[in-house]
Amino acid sequence: MKLVELISEGCKTPNDITSKLKQLFAGTLEKMLEAEMDEHLGYEKNSILDNNSGNSRNGYGKKTIKSEWGESEISVPRDRPEHLSRRLLKNGRPELMIWKLASLQCTKLTLQRV
Repeated sequence: MKLVELISEGCKTPNDITSKLKQLFAGTLEKMLEAEMDEHLGYEKNSILDNNSGNSRNGYGKKTIKSEWGESEISVPRDRPEHLSRRLLKNGRPELMIWKLASLQCTKLTLQRV
């Protein structure tokens, strides 16, 4: 229930809650994409392990995603030679599938970090 309290804090209308849920969804996807990049490169962001690795981060691109709460623009990390094959964001994949994958990925990330 604490999460519900945090999300609804400061909300006066249903649109306020929808806006927060949209931000939560977009932020969760961005975190997952960062974790996907970490896994692909074999090191975390700002790690010294990236020196002379042959592949490194190369900024961010923008992508508009659609969810139950509307459209959101997210930042998508890029690697230098762009070898990363995205598992989460592929063209033509139903948005419901992205949500299911996001849920599974969050569970996986939580278990890996414990």
